[in-house]
Amino acid sequence: MSVIRKESLKGVLWAAALALLLGLVALWPQERPVGARRDGLAMNTVIRLRVAGLPRAEAEAALDWAFALLTSLDHELSIYDEGSDLSRVNRSAGGSPVAVPPDVFAAVSRAAEACRTTEGVFNPLIGPVTKLWRINRRQADPGSQAFVLPQQASLDALLPLTDPEGLELLPGPPPAIRLKRAGAVLDLSGIAKGYASARIAEGLSRRGVPAALIDLGGNVQLLGGRNGSPWNIGIRDPLSDGGGPLLALAVRDTAVITSGAYERYKVIDGVRYSHFFDPRTGHPVRNDMLSATLVTPDGALGDALATSFMIMGSARSMEFLRAHPELGAVLVRRRGGLAVEEGLTLRDVEVLVTENLRRCVSESRVVVEYF
Repeated sequence: MSVIRKESLKGVLWAAALALLLGLVALWPQERPVGARRDGLAMNTVIRLRVAGLPRAEAEAALDWAFALLTSLDHELSIYDEGSDLSRVNRSAGGSPVAVPPDVFAAVSRAAEACRTTEGVFNPLIGPVTKLWRINRRQADPGSQAFVLPQQASLDALLPLTDPEGLELLPGPPPAIRLKRAGAVLDLSGIAKGYASARIAEGLSRRGVPAALIDLGGNVQLLGGRNGSPWNIGIRDPLSDGGGPLLALAVRDTAVITSGAYERYKVIDGVRYSHFFDPRTGHPVRNDMLSATLVTPDGALGDALATSFMIMGSARSMEFLRAHPELGAVLVRRRGGLAVEEGLTLRDVEVLVTENLRRCVSESRVVVEYF
């Protein structure tokens, strides 16, 4: 029977303990992926960004980058910021091309593409009309005035300026934009948030972020999933200012973008005027649509189409969606084409969902009709 010396036994035990410790360090990094979140205000809405799957320091750095980009885009794409690049283009309408940063050129190019796709329903040159109506402008903004109905003669004079053929895109370098008609106004409010959310998602992905939620006031862009599962995104009840969502979608790696008649409007003599304009007449639309939600990986396209569907009404929107089966959508409309705008309840609405989203509807407060 051999005898182990005490000194040798101590050495063996220390070696075993060291090996175990090194193994635990390898299995349990000193900085676990915890992610980060941050809220703010930009583009006239509340911003919520969530980053997951990274150590906190890296997640915070990613959020720093995202908010810096958002601040830049907010300035570059604003129609009301007199110092914005978009305002420089508008002031030069009828004159020479204006060199613009790549993001401005890209956003305007996407808007022009959406205009062609929707056969002019989405019109980035609707700016003279939106400025005349002032529905999009907050009452607290400097220079804002009491809301009054524009004169028809004033609208008729502006409609020729909204012809999409008046927009000229010059790739460069440097990229430049020219508005052919003096008085024309580019307005990207129907696509800017969707473009921004897509840009942020693209940049976060390049920086190695495995999962993120980018919420720009109803424009939600998603990276990956949430703890290995899909994100659960609620669709707002257009009849309620609060409370639970109308329904929820379980999705990942896509955009979920909603436009609604509840967003911005003015009321005069008991009539509600929305901020969605018919480019043929220059008047706010009045149809059966209460809200439109697009589900597509392309946030810019989703934003433009959600706006377009609010202008088209449900019948034309459904026709468009049948011709584009790659798109998912949730349409909320007044039952039976009701024209009333006040006093509606959930019994007065219909919820129409594209068939390709059937498996994504995780919960609903109403009966859903698939098409």
